[in-house]
Amino acid sequence: METGSNLTNYLEWRQTHDLPRLTVTVPDGMVLSELCYLDFAPVQPIEGRTLGSVCRELLDQGQIKTMGLGDPGAFAPFIKALATSRRFAPLIILRAISVVNDAAQTQFAAMTFLLPGGDRYIAFRGTDTSLIGWKENFITAFDRTSGQEAALAYVRAEIRDSTGMVYVGGHSKGGNLALYACELLPANERERVLRLDDFDGPGLCPDLFPELTFPKAKVQRFIPEYDIVGQIFESVQYPATIVKSTAKGIWQHDLLSWQIKDGQVVQAADTAPDSKAFHRWLDRSLSGIPLSSRAKIIDGIFDSLQKQGYKTLQDLAPHQREAFQKALEHKGKWKGAK
Repeated sequence: METGSNLTNYLEWRQTHDLPRLTVTVPDGMVLSELCYLDFAPVQPIEGRTLGSVCRELLDQGQIKTMGLGDPGAFAPFIKALATSRRFAPLIILRAISVVNDAAQTQFAAMTFLLPGGDRYIAFRGTDTSLIGWKENFITAFDRTSGQEAALAYVRAEIRDSTGMVYVGGHSKGGNLALYACELLPANERERVLRLDDFDGPGLCPDLFPELTFPKAKVQRFIPEYDIVGQIFESVQYPATIVKSTAKGIWQHDLLSWQIKDGQVVQAADTAPDSKAFHRWLDRSLSGIPLSSRAKIIDGIFDSLQKQGYKTLQDLAPHQREAFQKALEHKGKWKGAK
């Protein structure tokens, strides 16, 4: 593989199974976490079917749709490569769930894949391109949510139903859900987790989790050079590997833009200066605000963004710094904020 290759190239390159037990690499976890963004609605039910058969049916119907922020033009070739992959097409989908609660401003989706040898990979979907979805990224970091509790229940159910080991992973908000679930597992169930994959997910609020106890050796965290989401409450306990991306700015959040070479992510030396500056500014803006008031601040910020006319990440991306600055100018006026 050449530098600049992405997950689609990885699928084409990685055409073998490690039988009788599939050894899940980090790019494998990226593949299954990205797959969570595929809209499976046109071919329900999918439980008990092979991943390849489901993807081929969607391709035959011309129904490839991403529920994430990724480039649709890059997503379709990814699914096409997945459908014919000797490594991934035979995997069996054990359980897929997708719940949207507009009133609670919560979206939760997860999938479990049966691996050769009996182990399982549990993957959680991240956010879509809507500002409501990105708002949840911030709220998830500041407070416990129904989505996090659903993730914990989901992982515990899969562990109970399995005789093998499990991997738990996710991208964006999905990485936070994976981290939350593993952190709250009982000790005997933690032992069943082989690895936690957190792909650019926000951390857990230190006011709620002053100490994280899930074994460091089992955690793999990755963020792109220009990182917005993954440095929210970033845990020094679980240092992140910085990954090179072919995208620019905030679009580096897209897993399909991350570079892979010879079956491994291509590492960068440090995060981008603009990324560092954004997080210093956000930390200063929210410093000294009690935990009880942070949700109101986040409500105010995203209400302001919507009033400014931004509805999606595509709308916001070219104006993100000035838009957030304008929103935070009024933070002291929001009821309950200090």
